[in-house]
Amino acid sequence: MHQTSAPTANRRRPTPDRWQAALRRAFAQGIEVRQLAGSGMWIATSGTDASVAYEVSQFGCSCPAAEFGDPVCKHRAAYYHLLGILELDDEPEPPTPAAPAAKLVPFPLRGRDAATAAKAVALIERMAELEGDAPAELFPAA
Repeated sequence: MHQTSAPTANRRRPTPDRWQAALRRAFAQGIEVRQLAGSGMWIATSGTDASVAYEVSQFGCSCPAAEFGDPVCKHRAAYYHLLGILELDDEPEPPTPAAPAAKLVPFPLRGRDAATAAKAVALIERMAELEGDAPAELFPAA
């Protein structure tokens, strides 16, 4: 005998991040919230089927996500936004990438320029020895 069990309620939580994500989806999918003139009931359009609208209130929504126990749906997010309860937070700015470290690029030197450069390198190495810095990082071997 095959035994079936009733579906368990979704254990998702109504966190601020989830409400923000739901509101972004509502905007992206063009969900509209309207109040019916006769009954005063609120409805929200489906984001995927233009012929469907769901009943929505502060207590819930008749969309599939809510029917399966999710306390956060894009329709309620749009409803809360219309009522001024939920505002869309600004997207955080992506972190600025660190500037790449400066790298000395060796170039061919001839004659006097080469001798001057060699003296400069020797001076910097000597100064680094006195200061305790590592000149090898400044002038990698070619």
